[in-house]
Amino acid sequence: MAKANSTKGFAALRKALIEKTGWSPFALSRRVNAVKKRLPMKTKVAQAIVAHEAGVRPDRFLDGDDLDGVQQTIAKLAKAPTTGAGDGNGKRPPRAKIPAARVFSFSAFKLKTKDPFLGKEKYAEAVEMAKAYPLLYVLENSIRTVIKGAMEARYGSDWWNTELTSAKAWELKNKVNERLKKEEQQSWHQRRGAHPIDYVDLGDLLTIARAKPNLFFPRVLGEEKWFEGLIGETSPSRNVLCHMNPLADHNVDAVSLRVTHWHNHLNAREAEIRAAMTPAAAPAPGSSESTAGAS
Repeated sequence: MAKANSTKGFAALRKALIEKTGWSPFALSRRVNAVKKRLPMKTKVAQAIVAHEAGVRPDRFLDGDDLDGVQQTIAKLAKAPTTGAGDGNGKRPPRAKIPAARVFSFSAFKLKTKDPFLGKEKYAEAVEMAKAYPLLYVLENSIRTVIKGAMEARYGSDWWNTELTSAKAWELKNKVNERLKKEEQQSWHQRRGAHPIDYVDLGDLLTIARAKPNLFFPRVLGEEKWFEGLIGETSPSRNVLCHMNPLADHNVDAVSLRVTHWHNHLNAREAEIRAAMTPAAAPAPGSSESTAGAS
């Protein structure tokens, strides 16, 4: 028997399929589950059939009993009856039963929910994304806390109204005002936050920081280009997840790495950042810090 290697076997076939199609693990899982609903089989066999249907030849990766099993299952699928059609002798197929709603338990969160339409893959995605959401939550709120603390320490509690005077800052404040007005109409729901900064998006935090560059760069938020990259590279993942779509594993890993970089910065500059968040005398009128970002 030939010695197994990384170019042969079900794992190599799955890798080739993903490389050809660009599917995420979730997208592949959906297709595999659809094949298994047509005919019970092992997951690795279903993956091989999905590969066959996508134009990736299983015989290039499998041999012996593995290949025979896949080919036999493909033949069985071709003969398997399809739902919704007659059997050729005038008899109608039995009416499909409405499946009972499954109860899915998110034990880690002590939550249970029923849904008659979602498949197991969506619940699996929910569990996986539960690992990613805290990363984004912690990162965004940490940045928000540092910016708010530094602004209040330097300019007082009314800094939102007195210090954000640039054109982009006014656009941001107008957007926040619209969100506040909409929230007032939703009296049945809790408020998003207690301060206008709680209503901005992740990318808007960069706009606030740039309104006072001498305060934030590089002392509090690091080099401006680095912080801009941190925000710009994290925002797409935040938008995908916050619109209830799954992130691929490599994007989750990337978010985790950015959180690590941010925390490395906080730990390295902790004393300076705490000093910036400690109330002090306001800058003298006409100083570079008092006028920075006012145009």
